[in-house]
Amino acid sequence: GPGLPEDQFARRGGEWFVPRLAPLRLPAGPPLALSPEGTWLVTGGLGGLGRRIAAWLVDRGARRLVLTTRSRDGRDAVEALERAGARVRIARVDAGDRAGTIRLLEEIGPSLAGVVHAAGVLERGPAAAATADGLEAAFRANADGAVTLGELVPPGALLVLVGSAAATWGSRGMALYAAANAALGDVARDRRARG
Repeated sequence: GPGLPEDQFARRGGEWFVPRLAPLRLPAGPPLALSPEGTWLVTGGLGGLGRRIAAWLVDRGARRLVLTTRSRDGRDAVEALERAGARVRIARVDAGDRAGTIRLLEEIGPSLAGVVHAAGVLERGPAAAATADGLEAAFRANADGAVTLGELVPPGALLVLVGSAAATWGSRGMALYAAANAALGDVARDRRARG
């Protein structure tokens, strides 16, 4: 539009609109407190985001954690969480491995309080350069893992799916990552529709 610095804009009803992000102000409530009795599963639990989520859970009272990883050594993360009062188990399970995820959920059993699905593979590159292998890698941990968890996490347990804003408005060079993240919304809507 005339005089607008943005490269994206719309004109509706004689007014110009441009995309903006604004902070969402939520009403203050009591601090979240988690029961120390339940077990929390964090997929991708030894990645940068997974470690922060695990620490956040422990700060709010969680005392039993299972962190999944494909290959990382997480001794330092485990030691920090244990110093904060948590019992931590590392499970070498790829979130996209349905059979492995089923076995892990069965091992945790009825103590499962919630799952935070933070596993993902950051596949870089534009859509035009995408390969079948890249697509499979991007979807396996993130989208396939979310579908499996959406189906198998019992209704009484919380399921949190950690996604990227790239799924909403894209991100240069991250076409496959954005597509895999977009699937998380569908899993969340399906689970919510099932109660």
